[in-house]
Amino acid sequence: MFLSTEPGNFGGAIAKSGLDKDFEKLCNYAGYRNHQSCFSMFRHRFITDLVLMHLRAWDEQKGEMNKRDYRTMLEKVREKTGHKTTDPLWYYIDLARDMVGVWDPVNKAVSRLHAAEELKYELSQLKRDLRLGQLNHMASTQVIDFVTARLGQIIGDAEQSGISDTSSE
Repeated sequence: MFLSTEPGNFGGAIAKSGLDKDFEKLCNYAGYRNHQSCFSMFRHRFITDLVLMHLRAWDEQKGEMNKRDYRTMLEKVREKTGHKTTDPLWYYIDLARDMVGVWDPVNKAVSRLHAAEELKYELSQLKRDLRLGQLNHMASTQVIDFVTARLGQIIGDAEQSGISDTSSE
């Protein structure tokens, strides 16, 4: 694959500097003139895509994977990429899954949980302040308005960021 087509060196090895120049040309042709790109990034992307390809094929043919199945799949990737072991390849499974949005529902649920925990903390603070008489000027309707407004803000933030699923309401 990396053989020269230059006269006098036809079929010989291409120097690394030649590969660097060719890679830069490919990046420019692809429209990545002002973007950071290098062989290492290309390799990481290739491995991630390779893992994703294997995951999709497995999902279509066999369904859910167990740890042994992942090892088998990563062994195939290891053979193609020249890694000595499959240990450093486990990271690419999450990268590949992230690329197709597999973790989006989980991330949304975690964000909802954080918002609920934040509200619980704020309500605890409000309760403490009321108990200590620091908010004695607030009527119960004002407290309810505060809580309702804060819940509305959390829900609004969730909807704006795509966290909330209002279709189920």
